[in-house]
Amino acid sequence: MEQTTDEVIPLAQLAKIYRKIKLRMEELTKEYDTQTELLKEELEAVKFEIKDQMKAQGATSIKTEFGTISLVTKTRYTRRTGTHSSDLSWSMMSWTCLRSVSHRLIWLNF
Repeated sequence: MEQTTDEVIPLAQLAKIYRKIKLRMEELTKEYDTQTELLKEELEAVKFEIKDQMKAQGATSIKTEFGTISLVTKTRYTRRTGTHSSDLSWSMMSWTCLRSVSHRLIWLNF
């Protein structure tokens, strides 16, 4: 059978415990954030190496024992417009296609 005590813990003691727990949580959060940033940097380095090797091989998709890696090319086109003339005639529109290409990796795990 369990014994229960009706002992009240003083507020000062509770505040001390609370503060100690809060400080430890902050320390762990900083540790976590630091480790996460290091891992992100390492991940970026590996990602760029994979992209470089795939481009060198001319591959867009490679199947490995750890999953399939796909290199996706995304192209965006934008339109630029000219200004209206002062006599309110039809404005000259200049259509310029600005090609923006970005490559990203997609992992497909099976």
